[in-house]
Amino acid sequence: MSWTQYAIALLLFNALGALVVFRYSGLQFWLPLNPQAFVNVSPDSSFNSAVSFVNQYELARDTPANRP
Repeated sequence: MSWTQYAIALLLFNALGALVVFRYSGLQFWLPLNPQAFVNVSPDSSFNSAVSFVNQYELARDTPANRP
């Protein structure tokens, strides 16, 4: 696998993961195992959660312990 194929696969995988998180949080009310009947998350909060899950590496890397 060349570096361009790897980069494309990485971007597609992250985009698909963000889309899945976005849709699941937007459909929360109708999903099974929701006994408390939580309402759907607003689209802006759902997008924020999806982007933060995709961007976990950057957030975890920038910790005080890793700074010079």
